[in-house]
Amino acid sequence: MSETEKSEWLVGIEEEIAKQEQLIKKKDYKFFQVDRLLRVAERVDHLSADCRDCKKLKAEIEEVSVNVAGFINGKPSQRRQLEKAFDKIMKHLKLNHEIYPVYYFMSLHSFIGVAIGTSLGVLVGLVIPAWMILSSFTGFSIGVIIGYISGNRKDLKARVEKRLV
Repeated sequence: MSETEKSEWLVGIEEEIAKQEQLIKKKDYKFFQVDRLLRVAERVDHLSADCRDCKKLKAEIEEVSVNVAGFINGKPSQRRQLEKAFDKIMKHLKLNHEIYPVYYFMSLHSFIGVAIGTSLGVLVGLVIPAWMILSSFTGFSIGVIIGYISGNRKDLKARVEKRLV
């Protein structure tokens, strides 16, 4: 099966979610990233031919898609159940297939840049106490900028390699 052809399983998942779409508020649909669930389902379907764990994850995706509106509109415990299932699927894709969420590297590199930049700024401030505030803010700013740029580059590379969902 080529990448453009959709399996019966994937078409069924898409139809099931489409049936429930009107039951979900637009902001909740976006917040819980239901569209990403569809992209992840497509990727898992494609990978399940070679990966035993992806075959098992298909059952979880089916379970979620059958009642996605119930999870989102339900109690907080049901929402957590949806998030846990989604996190489990994403963890498998990251660790075993090097497939990442959109903006994953930008967020990660920005966080690391902030931590390193602020730490270096504080160290400079300890050496020159009069510059403590200025050096901390400068380190923070430079760390964010460098982290953003390096993470964005890596995200672009992953997007070209089709490793983002």
